[in-house]
Amino acid sequence: MVLESQLKSLNNFQVLVIAQDHANCDSLPLRYGLHFEHDTLIDLTQARYLYADYQYPDRHHIEARFQDEGGQLTVGHFVIGSKRDFAEPVVITVWRGDVSTEMRLSEVMIALRKRGFITPQTLLGLHPLYVAGKVSTSADLIEQLTRQLSAEKLSAMSTEVMAANEKADQALAVLEAAYKRAENAENVALEASYIVDDLESQNGVLSGRVDELEAEVERYKAEQAEAARERSEVTLSSPDTLVDVREKQMYRGSSCTILLFADGSTRHMKTSTFDPSGEVTSKAKSLKGRRIRTSCWDPIGQPGKWSRQGYFRNVYAYE
Repeated sequence: MVLESQLKSLNNFQVLVIAQDHANCDSLPLRYGLHFEHDTLIDLTQARYLYADYQYPDRHHIEARFQDEGGQLTVGHFVIGSKRDFAEPVVITVWRGDVSTEMRLSEVMIALRKRGFITPQTLLGLHPLYVAGKVSTSADLIEQLTRQLSAEKLSAMSTEVMAANEKADQALAVLEAAYKRAENAENVALEASYIVDDLESQNGVLSGRVDELEAEVERYKAEQAEAARERSEVTLSSPDTLVDVREKQMYRGSSCTILLFADGSTRHMKTSTFDPSGEVTSKAKSLKGRRIRTSCWDPIGQPGKWSRQGYFRNVYAYE
């Protein structure tokens, strides 16, 4: 969280490129024609925070300008993290093009370098082709290497490429799932905004309800961000009328708050774990008789694990 706050608040700062890491050995040589012999601090300017990494929440994506091999300012998509024994933020990787394409290219470069098929010098030599658009994908890289390596090395290399592509597929699957979660959040916010717009078109007596629903949208966004930090995704129930809120009900051996809905369904929450302050229960009681939606956190990659069992984490006014 400290690193995230720093990156969000600063426009110009220094980051560390570690000599033996992927950024210096693969990303910078191919994409920018840069390679440092020793750990080096580089200056980033006009930095703009993008988002926390979907697979590694302690890493952060930013867009910033820095000097290329010719001393000219260029733009990069940086993934920044922190490492033990280093006080400065560390460059994990830097991309220049489409995220999914660059991610796959990075995985292949890492695998081939670690097995000795390529070196930073190999990639420095390919930099002009990258800039010209001739080595912009992992397939392009392999095509260039087939002209330089023996048949024996190419055969051995194919196994490494397959493994790297499988790893990239897994990372991209996580990325796609994250995009879908973000899209779902946007859809929920949009749905709520439609309700807000409709209410605003009515008389001013409803202004309080408009403010409430706008606050609910922001509260949901905050919950979604919190869930993402814990490797979970928020699942929302369909809207229904909340009939009753029953407190201190024993369910599966735990004291729970149980919600009863007009369609006869129930939702339950273990209060000692998820509502020790009683804030969520109080919120639910204030919404009795109204149409609401409940949220539940499912682990990433396990949709419905908890939501299908009738658990809930929070409540939101729907109209």
